[in-house]
Amino acid sequence: MEKIDQLRTLVSRTAEFLIKNGIDYWADFGTLLGLYRDDDIIPWDTDADISLEDIWLPYFMHIKDKLERKTGFIVKGSTEVRVVFEESFLDLYFWHFDKDKILGYNINKGFEHFNNRLAVDRNHINELPKVFEWKNKQKILFPSNPEGRLIQLYGKDFMKPDKTINYWSWKNYYARSRNK
Repeated sequence: MEKIDQLRTLVSRTAEFLIKNGIDYWADFGTLLGLYRDDDIIPWDTDADISLEDIWLPYFMHIKDKLERKTGFIVKGSTEVRVVFEESFLDLYFWHFDKDKILGYNINKGFEHFNNRLAVDRNHINELPKVFEWKNKQKILFPSNPEGRLIQLYGKDFMKPDKTINYWSWKNYYARSRNK
């Protein structure tokens, strides 16, 4: 199975599992970008990303074995959660809802400097996530304001694909920040 097909499988089966178990989530980062812009996973993406409120972490850890049994995926980690399928993976980001911002609960040591920059603006998740129907008729949840979240992450020109940009370098992040 090709990498993009592995990522599609990870996203669709994990999303379906979360919905069936009553867990609110939203597609985030490159997964949100690809689904919003291209109605698909970005062909050159290396992983998939789903975000959840941190209140779901204990429940997810309690039922993760069920996900593994139903899908054949492997779930790794206890606060930094990664779902693995063949050669691909999907990261689950658990966010702590604070007064004005939603902060990363499981930002690892290598990326903790991004926490304030990646923190979800309350205006992007101000109500239950929107239901988006993917081209394969799979329902995926988006932030209530996907455009705002994508501008925050990738700048105003997020609709223009550019596989030459490393969006997570400091230089490119600051350039995008000025372009909001």
